[in-house]
Amino acid sequence: MPNDNLSNLIISLQNEFKDFKGGLLGLKKEFKDFKGDLSNLKDEFKDFKGELSNLKDEFKDFKGDLSNIQNDFKGFKDDLDYFRGDLSEFKDEFHEFRNETNKNFNEVYSKLDNHTAAIMSLENTVGFYGDMYKMNKDKIDNHEKRISFLESK
Repeated sequence: MPNDNLSNLIISLQNEFKDFKGGLLGLKKEFKDFKGDLSNLKDEFKDFKGELSNLKDEFKDFKGDLSNIQNDFKGFKDDLDYFRGDLSEFKDEFHEFRNETNKNFNEVYSKLDNHTAAIMSLENTVGFYGDMYKMNKDKIDNHEKRISFLESK
């Protein structure tokens, strides 16, 4: 009897170990699948790492291009500041020239007004003498005839 119990116990343990062994085989299969998934994931991470490295290189190029653009804009800003200085200097010189020109024009206009008045006075005087000449033309002609007549004698 004690052997029967022991035999039954051994048989029962063997059955449990068969089930355990079957469970272990299933678990081993699942770990193989998991190992395959990990291998695929490892390959995908390698691809991702390569793409990330390419992206990093592109960003380095972009950073270099951006730095060049920034330097170009800095040069443009310097040129613009220089141009503003020249423009401001030109503006000041132009205002000075305009003020001098206005002053000269005012002097010319003043002299022109004075000369215009003198010319108008001369025109009036000459006009007056012309009118006097027209009025006295007959008398002048008569005097000339007399003088010619007297000179001829």
